[in-house]
Amino acid sequence: MLLVGVSDRALALDPVPAPAGVSIHTEVGWTLHAGMQSGMVVGFLASIPSSSVPGHTFSIIWLSKIGDGTWAWEGINAASLGHAALAIEARYGGVVLFHQPQIRGAADAVTRSGSSGSGSVTITPMANGLDLNDPFQSISSMLEPQTMEALVGFAAAGAVSLTALVVDQSDTCGGVDVYSVALGSPSVFDRRLTGSAWRVEQIVAAAMNPDFTPDDPPAFVICWPGDVCNTVTVPTCGLGIFAPMPPRCNYTCFDTITTSCVYVSCFCNPGPLRFTTVFSIPYSKVLAAGPLGTCP
Repeated sequence: MLLVGVSDRALALDPVPAPAGVSIHTEVGWTLHAGMQSGMVVGFLASIPSSSVPGHTFSIIWLSKIGDGTWAWEGINAASLGHAALAIEARYGGVVLFHQPQIRGAADAVTRSGSSGSGSVTITPMANGLDLNDPFQSISSMLEPQTMEALVGFAAAGAVSLTALVVDQSDTCGGVDVYSVALGSPSVFDRRLTGSAWRVEQIVAAAMNPDFTPDDPPAFVICWPGDVCNTVTVPTCGLGIFAPMPPRCNYTCFDTITTSCVYVSCFCNPGPLRFTTVFSIPYSKVLAAGPLGTCP
């Protein structure tokens, strides 16, 4: 996509469009930000405004995919989502997993400030939706969802609205029982995450490849119902302007950010497009000048 006044020559120095960043805005107030590597979801960085939950609970959770269809929980205490994202990305060798503008922007700000993302983050292992060392851990698997929610709201180190869902095995989609949970099989909570990861991967593939046709949901797949928002950033720069001291080329650039949201049902079926937003962020870029003061 070209902005007015930008020539084809300017495209040579532009990076390719950034991979799509997808977030799921669930009906329980949490947002699941997909962390992706090579087009596959490796986990969800779940967040809720810290001001809306008790201080003893977690407002950031890292939900990572395990090969057997289950998902691991870790509670995160961090100054921002940017700090949390950098700490998780450090585990993957510094590979960028999160392309959502609100997360990437916060992470880049941390990096520019010179502070360490991982150094200011505490990550706590969890089980059954609670801190692994929480005193209520021993009875957590025996609690009803309503009791678990009350316990987290009062004293337990868990996640408001999420922890109770871990012990809720009576899930339905619009009043229809989705399946019976067999002993040792992934929980309803895990199956929702697995289904949502599959849907996100389909959405990203379609965003990055116009010829891709999304598949129908596999049998028995369920998702987190909510708005699934996909953000694609396309950078574009104008012609370079030569500056002699020191020799350099100055560029005026824009990031055109397009966010499209669809509602995905419990059965993983996407509805019609709900809304799209498009806006541009201007910024400057400086590159070294070529021979005889030419700009690339």
